[in-house]
Amino acid sequence: MIEKVEEPQVCAWNGDPAKNEPNCTTLIVKKKTYNQKYCCKDHCRKATNKKIVEDYHKNQRRKKGQTRYCDTCKVNKLSRYNASDYCETCRKAGTLKRNSDARQLLNILS
Repeated sequence: MIEKVEEPQVCAWNGDPAKNEPNCTTLIVKKKTYNQKYCCKDHCRKATNKKIVEDYHKNQRRKKGQTRYCDTCKVNKLSRYNASDYCETCRKAGTLKRNSDARQLLNILS
């Protein structure tokens, strides 16, 4: 049996420019879990809180009516009540394409 050797990974914490914190350059040699990205709990907590704050401000801008456009077609203006980044037309087109691809795959396998 071949043993999988993992290379050391750099901590994923990128620092906080607002607080003048530098990037973390610590190497994670022995991971405690298979998907560990941060060298310590403190960096994990800071990254999680940063993501929560970014999502909060994104939702506040959306609710206040900031103009947003569909990420796929870049044409349709999104409503403030549309929480996703895609218009309904592009969402339906994506669903139809996925369903047709699945049908074709099933026909090939049958």
